[in-house]
Amino acid sequence: LSTGDTLGVACRWSAATRPAAARYHLIRSVDLAPRQRIYNVWLGGRRAHLDTDVKPGQSIRYAVLAVTSTGRVVSVGGPIVVAIPAASPSASTE
Repeated sequence: LSTGDTLGVACRWSAATRPAAARYHLIRSVDLAPRQRIYNVWLGGRRAHLDTDVKPGQSIRYAVLAVTSTGRVVSVGGPIVVAIPAASPSASTE
């Protein structure tokens, strides 16, 4: 997703079907670096997040974890890999 100067990845997921699920954690890994949790929400909350901490040329893996109230993972969605397009070269004015 790119709107003018804003570059981002829109992440959305469906509701968990596991009865023990209490919240969601959206995690990502940029260019195979360690995973980072970037969004948390309770089960009835908004199942969407716009990740604007992206840069041209990155490869980002996203996954959603459904976890219990104590943090135990009961379901995993993904990973999905998103390639952020490299920046286009600036036009030369010679």
